[in-house]
Amino acid sequence: MIIWFLLSALVVAVEQLSVPGRLLFATGASERAARLSLAPVTVIWAAAFAASSACAAIAGILLAGFSGGADASVGQPYLFQTVAAVVVGGTALLGGSGSYARTFAGVLLITELTTFLIGLGFSDRIQQVMLGLLIILLVAIYGREPHVRTQI
Repeated sequence: MIIWFLLSALVVAVEQLSVPGRLLFATGASERAARLSLAPVTVIWAAAFAASSACAAIAGILLAGFSGGADASVGQPYLFQTVAAVVVGGTALLGGSGSYARTFAGVLLITELTTFLIGLGFSDRIQQVMLGLLIILLVAIYGREPHVRTQI
Protein backbone atom coordinates (compact mmCIF):
# COMPACT_ATOMS: atom_id res chain seq x y z
CA MET A 1 0.00 0.00 0.00
CA ILE A 2 2.81 2.39 0.84
CA ILE A 3 4.49 1.74 -2.51
CA TRP A 4 1.14 2.28 -4.29
CA PHE A 5 0.61 5.62 -2.51
CA LEU A 6 4.14 6.75 -3.35
CA LEU A 7 3.81 5.70 -7.00
CA SER A 8 0.44 7.44 -7.19
CA ALA A 9 1.93 10.66 -5.85
CA LEU A 10 4.71 10.40 -8.44
CA VAL A 11 2.24 9.78 -11.29
CA VAL A 12 0.05 12.71 -10.20
CA ALA A 13 3.10 14.99 -10.02
CA VAL A 14 4.24 13.94 -13.49
CA GLU A 15 0.70 14.29 -14.82
CA GLN A 16 0.13 17.79 -13.47
CA LEU A 17 3.58 19.37 -13.33
CA SER A 18 5.44 18.11 -16.39
CA VAL A 19 5.17 19.02 -20.04
CA PRO A 20 4.46 15.42 -21.18
CA GLY A 21 1.69 15.17 -18.60
CA ARG A 22 0.06 18.38 -19.79
CA LEU A 23 0.42 17.30 -23.43
CA LEU A 24 -1.25 13.98 -22.57
CA PHE A 25 -4.13 15.82 -20.91
CA ALA A 26 -4.46 18.22 -23.84
CA THR A 27 -4.45 15.36 -26.35
CA GLY A 28 -7.10 13.47 -24.40
CA ALA A 29 -9.28 16.56 -24.05
CA SER A 30 -9.20 17.51 -27.73
CA GLU A 31 -7.01 15.78 -30.28
CA ARG A 32 -7.72 18.46 -32.87
CA ALA A 33 -6.78 21.30 -30.52
CA ALA A 34 -3.60 19.46 -29.53
CA ARG A 35 -2.64 19.04 -33.20
CA LEU A 36 -3.30 22.73 -33.84
CA SER A 37 -1.04 23.62 -30.91
CA LEU A 38 1.70 21.52 -32.55
CA ALA A 39 1.69 18.78 -29.93
CA PRO A 40 3.10 15.47 -31.24
CA VAL A 41 -0.24 13.67 -30.92
CA THR A 42 0.88 10.41 -32.54
CA VAL A 43 3.89 10.16 -30.22
CA ILE A 44 1.74 10.96 -27.20
CA TRP A 45 -0.83 8.29 -28.13
CA ALA A 46 1.92 5.72 -28.76
CA ALA A 47 3.58 6.51 -25.42
CA ALA A 48 0.25 6.33 -23.57
CA PHE A 49 -0.61 2.96 -25.10
CA ALA A 50 2.92 1.64 -24.44
CA ALA A 51 2.74 2.72 -20.78
CA SER A 52 -0.72 1.19 -20.47
CA SER A 53 0.40 -2.13 -21.93
CA ALA A 54 3.49 -2.18 -19.68
CA CYS A 55 1.30 -1.63 -16.61
CA ALA A 56 -1.13 -4.32 -17.80
CA ALA A 57 1.77 -6.76 -18.28
CA ILE A 58 3.08 -6.05 -14.77
CA ALA A 59 -0.40 -6.49 -13.32
CA GLY A 60 -0.83 -9.75 -15.24
CA ILE A 61 2.46 -11.10 -13.95
CA LEU A 62 1.59 -10.15 -10.37
CA LEU A 63 -1.90 -11.64 -10.69
CA ALA A 64 -0.53 -14.88 -12.16
CA GLY A 65 1.93 -15.09 -9.28
CA PHE A 66 -0.82 -14.39 -6.75
CA SER A 67 -3.24 -16.93 -8.19
CA GLY A 68 -0.62 -19.60 -8.70
CA GLY A 69 -1.09 -20.04 -12.43
CA ALA A 70 -1.65 -18.21 -15.66
CA ASP A 71 -4.94 -18.31 -17.52
CA ALA A 72 -6.47 -15.99 -20.09
CA SER A 73 -9.52 -15.34 -17.90
CA VAL A 74 -7.75 -14.95 -14.54
CA GLY A 75 -8.49 -11.20 -14.43
CA GLN A 76 -12.14 -11.45 -15.52
CA PRO A 77 -13.58 -10.95 -12.00
CA TYR A 78 -11.71 -7.65 -11.68
CA LEU A 79 -12.92 -6.10 -14.93
CA PHE A 80 -16.19 -4.63 -13.65
CA GLN A 81 -14.57 -3.22 -10.52
CA THR A 82 -11.87 -1.60 -12.63
CA VAL A 83 -14.37 0.14 -14.89
CA ALA A 84 -16.44 1.09 -11.84
CA ALA A 85 -13.42 2.68 -10.16
CA VAL A 86 -12.64 4.74 -13.25
CA VAL A 87 -16.25 5.93 -13.60
CA VAL A 88 -16.63 6.62 -9.87
CA GLY A 89 -13.44 8.65 -10.06
CA GLY A 90 -15.12 10.88 -12.62
CA THR A 91 -13.10 9.95 -15.69
CA ALA A 92 -15.12 10.06 -18.90
CA LEU A 93 -14.91 6.70 -20.65
CA LEU A 94 -15.22 8.29 -24.09
CA GLY A 95 -12.39 10.77 -23.56
CA GLY A 96 -12.23 14.18 -22.02
CA SER A 97 -11.80 15.04 -18.37
CA GLY A 98 -10.09 12.72 -15.96
CA SER A 99 -6.93 12.33 -13.97
CA TYR A 100 -5.00 9.69 -12.14
CA ALA A 101 -5.81 11.37 -8.81
CA ARG A 102 -9.55 11.06 -9.46
CA THR A 103 -9.17 7.43 -10.53
CA PHE A 104 -7.11 6.81 -7.37
CA ALA A 105 -9.98 8.21 -5.29
CA GLY A 106 -12.43 6.02 -7.22
CA VAL A 107 -10.32 2.93 -6.49
CA LEU A 108 -10.28 3.75 -2.77
CA LEU A 109 -14.05 4.29 -2.74
CA ILE A 110 -14.82 1.08 -4.65
CA THR A 111 -12.46 -0.92 -2.42
CA GLU A 112 -14.08 0.42 0.73
CA LEU A 113 -17.59 -0.15 -0.62
CA THR A 114 -16.75 -3.71 -1.68
CA THR A 115 -15.17 -4.43 1.71
CA PHE A 116 -18.28 -3.06 3.43
CA LEU A 117 -20.62 -5.17 1.29
CA ILE A 118 -18.54 -8.30 1.90
CA GLY A 119 -18.66 -7.55 5.63
CA LEU A 120 -22.45 -7.39 5.44
CA GLY A 121 -22.45 -10.81 3.76
CA PHE A 122 -23.69 -9.82 0.31
CA SER A 123 -22.96 -12.15 -2.61
CA ASP A 124 -20.85 -11.19 -5.62
CA ARG A 125 -23.96 -10.58 -7.72
CA ILE A 126 -25.47 -8.19 -5.18
CA GLN A 127 -22.12 -6.37 -4.94
CA GLN A 128 -22.11 -5.88 -8.72
CA VAL A 129 -25.69 -4.61 -8.62
CA MET A 130 -24.75 -2.09 -5.93
CA LEU A 131 -21.69 -0.98 -7.92
CA GLY A 132 -23.89 -0.66 -11.02
CA LEU A 133 -26.36 1.53 -9.16
CA LEU A 134 -23.48 3.69 -7.92
CA ILE A 135 -22.19 4.03 -11.48
CA ILE A 136 -25.63 5.05 -12.78
CA LEU A 137 -26.00 7.62 -10.01
CA LEU A 138 -22.55 9.12 -10.57
CA VAL A 139 -22.84 9.17 -14.37
CA ALA A 140 -26.09 11.10 -13.95
CA ILE A 141 -24.32 13.57 -11.68
CA TYR A 142 -21.17 13.84 -13.82
CA GLY A 143 -23.25 14.21 -16.97
CA ARG A 144 -24.31 17.65 -15.78
CA GLU A 145 -20.74 19.00 -15.72
CA PRO A 146 -19.65 21.12 -18.69
CA HIS A 147 -17.36 19.38 -21.17
CA VAL A 148 -13.64 19.96 -20.69
CA ARG A 149 -13.33 21.71 -24.06
CA THR A 150 -15.55 24.53 -22.75
CA GLN A 151 -13.29 24.93 -19.71
CA ILE A 152 -9.98 25.35 -21.51
